[in-house]
Amino acid sequence: MVSFSIISRNMTCIKYTLLFLTILCFWPMNGQTFQQRGVVRLITHSATAPVTPVAGVKVIVGNSQSQATGQDGSFSMQVPGNFQVNGVTPSDYVLALPTKGKSYAHSANDLDVVVVDKKQQEQDYKTLYTQLRKKYRQQTDELNELRQQCRDQLESLSESDVQYAATKVRLDSLQTLYVDYINNEEQIQKQIQSIAEELSITDYQTLDSLQRRIYDLKREGQWKSISELLSQVMQGNASAYLHQKLANKDRATEIRKAAEEQESAADRDLASAFQFMEEAIEAFKMQNLRDSVSHYYAILTEAAPDNWEYFNKAAQYEEGYMADYPKALDYAEKALDLTLSSFGDTHLNTTSVYNSIGGIFGSLGDYDTAFEINQKVLDIRLSTLGERDFSTSQAYSNLGVIYLIKGNFDKGLEYTEKALAIKEEVLPEDASEIAVSYGNLGSVYMSLEKYDKALDYFKKRSRSLF
Repeated sequence: MVSFSIISRNMTCIKYTLLFLTILCFWPMNGQTFQQRGVVRLITHSATAPVTPVAGVKVIVGNSQSQATGQDGSFSMQVPGNFQVNGVTPSDYVLALPTKGKSYAHSANDLDVVVVDKKQQEQDYKTLYTQLRKKYRQQTDELNELRQQCRDQLESLSESDVQYAATKVRLDSLQTLYVDYINNEEQIQKQIQSIAEELSITDYQTLDSLQRRIYDLKREGQWKSISELLSQVMQGNASAYLHQKLANKDRATEIRKAAEEQESAADRDLASAFQFMEEAIEAFKMQNLRDSVSHYYAILTEAAPDNWEYFNKAAQYEEGYMADYPKALDYAEKALDLTLSSFGDTHLNTTSVYNSIGGIFGSLGDYDTAFEINQKVLDIRLSTLGERDFSTSQAYSNLGVIYLIKGNFDKGLEYTEKALAIKEEVLPEDASEIAVSYGNLGSVYMSLEKYDKALDYFKKRSRSLF
């Protein structure tokens, strides 16, 4: 009779033997690398810009680097089956879109790595930012002029006139929109910065015809034209348009074994659909059409329930623009659930959501909870990013505001000035975030009746803005 212990030992031996054989079977596949050829070239900003190869740079994939590119920009290196380009060296160049953040699969075709000269990118960004800010101010002036014309027209009418009611409604609408422009200038300036940065690293040659039209309109600040163009593409019904794309994707997935090309096309269509939605939101933001932005965020979050960024952006918008704090908190809590399950409690993506939640509690007047959350954000960013990082400066700034609100002016000034010192170190001198910090500090010193220091910061703010 065979004892149970012997059977148990034999079964254990068999189990580990099978496990070892399984590892041997899969190990070469997982560890396999492929020879990938490619070309490094400079970014282009128009259809007529020449394609310019970049010589003497090394492409970085994971912990590996290619040999230096030749005069024609070509390189060859070993890559895994699926990979991402992490950067290039020397650091005179940085990755441009679409290379930046894009995942690739090994291919017999050349890999197109698009880079931009760092100094040229900074110059392009400043030029674009100045142009877009000028265009925004022009829009504000035009809106104010239109408002004045409507007011003059209303004054020329009597209340019994048939046109009076319609003119009054139009004036109220223009008045509301103008006030929105003025009150939300800081947020719109940040939006302009984000758009200018994206345009400065976007490669024109890789865009399809519709994306090129949007790109050109963005550079000109033609936000209304972008909205109209995207409305035509989405046939006036954004929700139906996106859900149709989702349905197409589902059908392609069901038959992917028989129609892999169809599934790939559905993937591209769905990605474009989401991109169009994001473009529409951006255009509506620049026009201060708040209800439209809120509506599109609702569509995006419904269609992409696993996308934490959509929920987080929606939360920030509902809190900052719509003042709908319950709705903002609902979005933020869903974003937090997604980041905690995907990344954990100390990941930077999770701190972005914590940051949003802290802002919502601050808006609700619950400063103790807001302080606790923002302190957590600061601790994580200090341990992850270090002291000299813009995200860390934002955490210091948020805590500084809470200290000031609670009447602890010494700590509030300490944290606000620390945030400013980091911003001055890591941002361009004309960045709007620096001007905002100057203005905040000026206001605090004014309230403390320290007028010399207040005047000094207000002067710095004026020089930074103009």
